[in-house]
Amino acid sequence: MDRADGRQRELAWRTCPIHDLPRDLQAMGLPATDLARATSIADPAARQRFLTGRTLLRATIAELCPDVDAHTVAIEVAASGRPTIAGCADMHVSVSHTHGLAAAAVSTRGPVGIDVEPLSRTDLPPGHAWLTTSEEDRLAAHPPEERRRHLLRLWVAKEATLKAHDTRVTRRSITIHPEGHDRGRAVEAIEPDADGPVVATLDWERVAHRFVLAVATVPVEA
Repeated sequence: MDRADGRQRELAWRTCPIHDLPRDLQAMGLPATDLARATSIADPAARQRFLTGRTLLRATIAELCPDVDAHTVAIEVAASGRPTIAGCADMHVSVSHTHGLAAAAVSTRGPVGIDVEPLSRTDLPPGHAWLTTSEEDRLAAHPPEERRRHLLRLWVAKEATLKAHDTRVTRRSITIHPEGHDRGRAVEAIEPDADGPVVATLDWERVAHRFVLAVATVPVEA
């Protein structure tokens, strides 16, 4: 299985090409609950995305938390669609799928969000609908040939941050600060009258030279 991954003391993430996993459900090594949910998904492509993401997530849990039985732990889905681990309040997880690739992240430092997109994606919503004024100004300062790539990086960063916070905020309430070429911070004002912004640590990565990935984590003390 060709994969990319990252590991810190309280964070682990992995990616895997979706087509790499076997289609035989019993060969996946997944618990009966996962297999039952997979068989309820009628669309073959959607079923394969689910199986890949669930297998990848359990493998990432095993990597970061070896004391947890990653094969049997119950993975639930909140009303928002966010996956959670039953009975493990200190473990936070996130999964993302795109064309041909799945990504999963597990964090014990606080809520986590992961998002991945192909570098070839060109159908993002117009920037004025989700960029802040400062982000639009910085984007305009980039050479034309670099703007599409930078716009995609901002999109992935905001998607990861939204998943990490799991609140009702909009993309325009998140400002991505340019702290270095490959790393930055995402600041989110949850409500207009909030005491202050919530800060998420944000990591960007390139995967197989064809995808851009962002992982956002929110420390519990934030």
